[in-house]
Amino acid sequence: ALAAEVAGLAVTAALLLSRGPALDVVVVVQAVALGFTARLAVGLAAFSGELFGRGSTAFDLRQLVEATPFFLTGLSGLLASKADLLVVSAMLGHAEVGAYQVMVSLITGFQGLASIVFTPFVRDFYESEGLISRGTARRLFAGGVACALGSVPAGWLIVNSIYGLGLPWPVFVVGAFSVLPIYGTLPLVYELYKKGREQRVVVVSFTGAAVNVVLAVGLVPVFGIIGGLAAGAVTQWGILGWYFFSRDREGTRTR
Repeated sequence: ALAAEVAGLAVTAALLLSRGPALDVVVVVQAVALGFTARLAVGLAAFSGELFGRGSTAFDLRQLVEATPFFLTGLSGLLASKADLLVVSAMLGHAEVGAYQVMVSLITGFQGLASIVFTPFVRDFYESEGLISRGTARRLFAGGVACALGSVPAGWLIVNSIYGLGLPWPVFVVGAFSVLPIYGTLPLVYELYKKGREQRVVVVSFTGAAVNVVLAVGLVPVFGIIGGLAAGAVTQWGILGWYFFSRDREGTRTR
C-alpha cells in the first residue's frame, strides 16, 4: 500500500511540476488520474499471481449481496463527512470553496491517521473472543487528542505558509474538533461490525449526513468557512456520542 501511494504521488507531482506555472484544471485532473493509474499498476504487479494465476473466474452474486452493507457504510460515511463541503460549494464563492477544500483535505489526512494506527490490530480483534477494552479505546482517543492539538499549528503552517490562503486561527481550531471524534468512533464501529450490526452503522451515518446538511445550510451563510467546519465537527461528535452511549446501554442490559 505504501509503495502504491508513493508511486501515485510521485507521478502526480512530477506531471504538475513539469508544467510549472502553466497549470489549468485539465492538467491537474490528468495528473491526478495518472497518479491513480500508477497506484493501480503497482497493485496489479503486486497481486498478479492471485489475479491472473487461476484458470478461470466466476461471478458470484452472493458475494455482492453480502458486501452491500459494507459498501453502504462507506458511502454513508463519505456523505456524513462531505455533506458540509457540498453545501459550501453551493453557497460560497470560488475562492472560499477552494480554501474550504484545502481545509477538508487536511482534516481528512489527520483523521486518516486513526485508521493507520488501528488497522494492524483489526485481524487480532476479529479473531479474539472479547470486544475492545476501554483501556485500548482510551489510548487511541488520547492519541487523537495529541493529533488534534498538533493539527492546529501544522494546519496553519501548511495552509497559510505553503498555500498562502491567510486563514485565521479559529478556522484551524474548529477544524481540530473535527479531527478528534474519529479516534473514538473507529473502535466502536469495528465492534458493531464484529457483532454483525453493519445496518446500524449505515443508519447512523446516513442520519449524520442529513444532520450535517441541515447544520451547514444554517451556519454557512452566517459564518462562512467556519460555519461549514462547525457543522462537520458537531456531526462527528454527535455520531461518536450515539455510538458511545448506545454501547453503554447495551452493556448495562447485558449485566
